[in-house]
Amino acid sequence: MADEKRSAIRVKKSLSIKYQYALNTENRWDISFVKDISEKGVCINTKVEFPVNGNIVLSFKLPTDPFHAIEINGRVIDSRLFGQTDTYVTRIEFTNLSIEQRTAIQQFVNWAISTEKPKKS
Repeated sequence: MADEKRSAIRVKKSLSIKYQYALNTENRWDISFVKDISEKGVCINTKVEFPVNGNIVLSFKLPTDPFHAIEINGRVIDSRLFGQTDTYVTRIEFTNLSIEQRTAIQQFVNWAISTEKPKKS
C-alpha cells in the first residue's frame, strides 16, 4: 500500500501480553492480547490511554519459544480510544532490543507467515 508507514512485516497473531507503564512503582501488570506484531513493534489493546512517547514495559511468550518470557521496553507511538468502548488501541515501538530478543521475534514472525492459511479468492 502507498500509505503504509510500517517498515517491517507484521503478523496478526493473538498472543497474551503483560504490560505496565515504565514509571509504575508498584510493579503492577495488566494483561491484554496482541493485535499484531513485527520485529519493530506491537499493537495491543490497553485499559488506559498511554501518553505518546511514554515508556512501557512488555512481557510475553512466543509460541516458537514457549518456555521463556521476553521482557521488552517500548515507546508509545499512539494510543487512542477504540470506537465507543473503554479500550484503547496502543501502538508501541520496541526500544533497546537485544540481539536475542530481535532474533526471537524475527523467528516468530517468519514462523507465523509460514503457517498462515492461504486466503480464498
